[in-house]
Amino acid sequence: MIYLHLKCTNDNNGNPRRLFLVLDHRGGIVDAIDEGYRGRCAVTKKYPHAKQGPDIRTTPAERRDLLRDFSK
Repeated sequence: MIYLHLKCTNDNNGNPRRLFLVLDHRGGIVDAIDEGYRGRCAVTKKYPHAKQGPDIRTTPAERRDLLRDFSK
């Protein structure tokens, strides 16, 4: 299991808009977790054995869609 860190610009109030995308061994999306202010603990608490993958830039719309479609 691996997780990707997807980042986009902060919102108008300065709040971060980042998420972790958790992938299985075949590359399928298992979960999408909003980072909020928790940092990596947001994903490592739920998936302690997941390995860190690359940081990826994304758009606010893509972030919203991933959270809507894959968040558990």
